[in-house]
Amino acid sequence: MRMTREEMKQYYPEQWLGLKDAIYPKDDHVNFISAEVVYTGESKFQLLDRQLINKEPIFTWYTGMGSVWSLGGLCSKVVIYDKNADGQTVKIAELM
Repeated sequence: MRMTREEMKQYYPEQWLGLKDAIYPKDDHVNFISAEVVYTGESKFQLLDRQLINKEPIFTWYTGMGSVWSLGGLCSKVVIYDKNADGQTVKIAELM
């Protein structure tokens, strides 16, 4: 369902959301006007797994105070994990 930022804050207070297909104002690719809400009720870490491990084309946004961003916005460190041939989870990259 497509929602504005204000609608997201109203319907999903203090939650991390998984979003896609954002519409941005002209010349501003940070402060989106609206986006398609794909995931609700998940932690920022579950959403990050969807982005990095499942390679889902979503970005995350927190509807609470400060409205912080995760991958797809601002972050200080990202560690990428994958499964090897034996099915074990291994670190494959670390980005700062």
